[in-house]
Amino acid sequence: MAISTLRKADSQSQSGALGKILTNSALLQAGAWLGGIFQENGDAAVRIPLAVRGFSSRLSDVPIPDWPFGPSGAETDEALRLFVEAGALAECDGALCCTDDGRGLLAAIQLMYQRDRERIWERIPWLTRAAAGKRVLDAGCGLGAYSLLFRDLGAQSVIAMDYSPLRLGTVGQMADACGGGVSPMRSSVEAIPLATGSIDLIFSRVVIPYVHQVRTMQESARVLARGGRALLILHAAKFYWGQLRRFGLRPGLIGERARASLGLAGGAAFSLLGVEPHWKLRKIGFYLSYQTRGAFSRLAERCGLKIDSWESNGDKPIACLSKP
Repeated sequence: MAISTLRKADSQSQSGALGKILTNSALLQAGAWLGGIFQENGDAAVRIPLAVRGFSSRLSDVPIPDWPFGPSGAETDEALRLFVEAGALAECDGALCCTDDGRGLLAAIQLMYQRDRERIWERIPWLTRAAAGKRVLDAGCGLGAYSLLFRDLGAQSVIAMDYSPLRLGTVGQMADACGGGVSPMRSSVEAIPLATGSIDLIFSRVVIPYVHQVRTMQESARVLARGGRALLILHAAKFYWGQLRRFGLRPGLIGERARASLGLAGGAAFSLLGVEPHWKLRKIGFYLSYQTRGAFSRLAERCGLKIDSWESNGDKPIACLSKP
């Protein structure tokens, strides 16, 4: 199929094409490959035959997989057609470029592909039991990959909460393409607009390192019901050291190196002194830290939560908590 024959579809066909992508493992892998291409270079253009090999991204600690089909041929044509129909790609001068909406979609597909490689619900079996028939809050849901997972695990309700309206727009688009069952909510995790004790399971993937930990944990404890559980994926100091090694002295990555250094300093300040510095970089204020088992356990206990287990898990520790 020539690229010139590919055309974006109407909204109904767009949702149908996205649904096919999100429910097919090979197409998720294709989307993760495309997402990596445009993450590395937002102005990139994809041409047939494709360079199908995966690669390591300078901006991500997760390797980009191989394109799952051939450099050309019917399977590759059909896959690219679906991504165009879904609104992620558009024709540009005989090639395919990423659309504005497509950046969020491809990033979300990357996360879904990564989620299905991690398979955290198999490594932590209680997670499935805690979600089935229960009220779940995906706190700081990002692009909603795990919100969709909890919907698929049989949750009674799933609230996908994030502060970014752009990310929530992508969450809604993906949920609609897969049959709904997820309720986007715009809010900060530091002030959750939900009733006390209204949530049975809180999930949060690498959100705590980027927010005020004390306020966030107090709010999480408040909305969690008695007997409720929480699974929090955090950052270890090793995560930021890895970033510094990966960024090296490459031109154009000064800001990224500075943020990694601040993450190390913020984690040390909280772990040793209980202080949460509010950093400012390029006139933007933010929190950034890593978590240790000792300091985080003390924080959880002050908020009325109990740490049931702590999995070191390399760069990203996993804390499993409950509310007695």
